Amino acid sequence: MFHKKKYILSFLFILGLLFFTACQKSPSASSIALNYYDLIIKQNTSDIISLGMPAETAEAITSHIKENLQTQISEKLCMNGRITIDQHKILQVQEAYLASLQKLQATASDQKEGDHYLVTLSTSYIDYAAIDEQATSAALKEVDISQFTDEVLYLTTLTDAYISYLIAGYQNATPSQTFNESTFIFTSQNGLWLPSDYDAFVAELCNLVSPPDKAS
Repeated sequence: MFHKKKYILSFLFILGLLFFTACQKSPSASSIALNYYDLIIKQNTSDIISLGMPAETAEAITSHIKENLQTQISEKLCMNGRITIDQHKILQVQEAYLASLQKLQATASDQKEGDHYLVTLSTSYIDYAAIDEQATSAALKEVDISQFTDEVLYLTTLTDAYISYLIAGYQNATPSQTFNESTFIFTSQNGLWLPSDYDAFVAELCNLVSPPDKAS
């Protein structure tokens, strides 16, 4: 339903301009990859801050993610202004969605190749499109259009039902038993092993937490 790539890429310049503070012991490239995964996918800041990212920067990134996610949810539920949805319900959807991401598990390994590392990150994923489809179907069955003469009232009632099913779907979501994986190049920057291409790295992280493309 909501794709992180859509609301993260506009903020990537922050990641590319980060200046980490010096660490007593340089962490592995794979552990740094997992720190970024926790920051971008799960909005967990503690590990990346301990790595040396300023707390203000980490918080700014997660705030940006949440603000843009809220915008996406609002636009979808309000049907681009056709109906009005209570802000509290929008926040409930956001909270349930973000909570479901905490269920995901990721691992990473690295291999030295000359002056860089190849980092392979694997993660479970959740089929959010299926949850969305099930919520839509359940809402359409529950709300009988023939009982309404007012279109706005019908759409509002239908959307309220959809929201309830969507939140329940997120709350009951089960991560996949299989893992998606991708390999990235990490190079030495400011004494740390960091992604050589932040845009590609973050975009692919977002892709990895969705089911594989069936057409591929």
